Amino acid sequence: MPIMVSTAKPDVQPETVINADIDPLMSDGMMLAEAIEAVRSPVEQRTFNGVTHEFFDMAGAILGSFVFFFALGYGSIRLRPVFERPAAWRILETLIALVIWIIAFKLLAGT
Repeated sequence: MPIMVSTAKPDVQPETVINADIDPLMSDGMMLAEAIEAVRSPVEQRTFNGVTHEFFDMAGAILGSFVFFFALGYGSIRLRPVFERPAAWRILETLIALVIWIIAFKLLAGT
């Protein structure tokens, strides 16, 4: 499938195309860089060796996971006395249900 690049904006700033070495889309990224350079602007194409497609997102996922599980462990220790009462569980479950309903309505509304 040929890559189509618009020539409508000849004054576009130089492009950057970044690829990962272990990526099923690496050849597509290289073809895109060649196509852009052929029609409109210089391209800096970089391939990071030894990394997978999602290497930009990995640090955030690892940090988010660490923070979540740390907060879960610490919070469970601190909130244990609160959740010994059944009323606290009812309040928590009500809040969770409200959040789920809000998400559902926003998805249905398309916002």
